[in-house]
Amino acid sequence: MAQDAVLPDAEAIAEIERGLEIWARFNVEMPTEQPVIVITSTEAHHISRTASTLAWQDGDGLWQLAQIRQLDPWGSIRTEYELLGHDSQMLDTALVERLEALLQSASVYDAYLDRTGTPATETSYHTMQIISDHGQITLDWGGLLAGPEGEIADIVLSI
Repeated sequence: MAQDAVLPDAEAIAEIERGLEIWARFNVEMPTEQPVIVITSTEAHHISRTASTLAWQDGDGLWQLAQIRQLDPWGSIRTEYELLGHDSQMLDTALVERLEALLQSASVYDAYLDRTGTPATETSYHTMQIISDHGQITLDWGGLLAGPEGEIADIVLSI
């Protein structure tokens, strides 16, 4: 790696793992290539929904996106886990160039977000892990994320 990796906290790692568990829960095949970017997104009010979104380069070097979404068994209206859908697509060529430029920027891996609380009701809460040849970082945030890290999240969540 280009620089020393800052290890994410246990809470962020657990969030990423919780998102990845959705793929196994519904027996949906995950990509065999190592994801470069993983985002777990949760939104909650009366019901709670979680999505796991992956971005990776396939064997031909093309960028792919995949996402799986579930209804969670918590919130004020109790339910069972339910598969809400899953999609995959190739990333648009114009976005590939921008994503690759962002991933090569050292400033992306130097980002720091001061988490000031827990996810709020009626908002989206995200945890993103990036592991590339240029560095590694794990971030979590509520609402929108600004800056180059936010641009990466917007590209990946465009699925």
